[in-house]
Amino acid sequence: MSTKTGFNEKLSSKLAIEYPDFAKLPERVKQKYESLPTIVNIFRMLGYSPGTFVEIIDLTNAIFKNLILSDYHKELLVLQVAAHEGCL
Repeated sequence: MSTKTGFNEKLSSKLAIEYPDFAKLPERVKQKYESLPTIVNIFRMLGYSPGTFVEIIDLTNAIFKNLILSDYHKELLVLQVAAHEGCL
């Protein structure tokens, strides 16, 4: 009988790729990165695409920060897009 530990070797959260050095990226990318109120890993990884970094952060802010929707409706919107794209 096997015991379940809740850990899956294939789905480890260990990082195998280093984050980019934002000090070496273009000034507008560095400024946008430093102005983020919360820096999550996905934003760090976007540093590998400096040509789209600022635009993606602005789009994220437009959707989740500047949009006047309740949390319920935001989540509903995310789920509808995921269902439309076949992610659910």
